[in-house]
Formats: sequence, C-alpha cells, structure tokens
Amino acid sequence: MEIEVSLKIHQEDILNSFTEKFKFESPEETILALIQNSLASGKREDIFGEDNMQCSSGCFNAEPCVKLHVKPEILNELLEIFTSYVSEDYDSDEKRISKTIRCMIEYYDQHQNEMKNVS
Repeated sequence: MEIEVSLKIHQEDILNSFTEKFKFESPEETILALIQNSLASGKREDIFGEDNMQCSSGCFNAEPCVKLHVKPEILNELLEIFTSYVSEDYDSDEKRISKTIRCMIEYYDQHQNEMKNVS
C-alpha cells in the first residue's frame, strides 16, 4: 500500500542526514528502516510516550514529502501505536501514520547511538 508521509522541514533535514550518515539509498528506505527498528525495539514507551507524541508546534502544517510502500499489517500496527499514544485526532490515516513516523524521526535524532541497530 502506498502512503504519502508528511514531515516538518526540520524533520526532512534529519531524515536526509540519516540517509547520508547511514548510507541508505533514499529517504524512503531510511523511514522503512526506522519503522522496522522502532517496532522491533521494545522501546515503544520511550519512542512514542507522551513527551514525544505531544505536538510541540506545526503538526497540522507538516507537508507531504515522501511516498512509501508499506505492507498493510505494518500500517495497521502504526495506526495502533497512534491510537495508544496520541490524544488529538487527525483527519486521515495517512496523517496519523505521518505523526507516528515524525515521532520516530525525533526520537532517533536524540538517540542516534541506537541507530546502529537500523539496517
């Protein structure tokens, strides 16, 4: 299934930095690796907890920038995470998934030492 992920400008910069630093082929590949690592890490509370999932500013102004092909079961898992950790509502599943991915990017920006597990 294809979705369009919306990011804030600084998150695009972080994503591009990760793509270069960890030698991924594309930002799309980087996001897929972040998703895989986040779901397998056992650190959901750290990654998606209240401090990370609360919007600091501009969440509803994030712009579409990356198209991803993701398996439906992964999309469902990302939606479950959103439902478990976010109190505000977004008007589409694509925006809910984007919010969840933005939290992953923010978390790994602050915890780059954990990026060694991303492959």
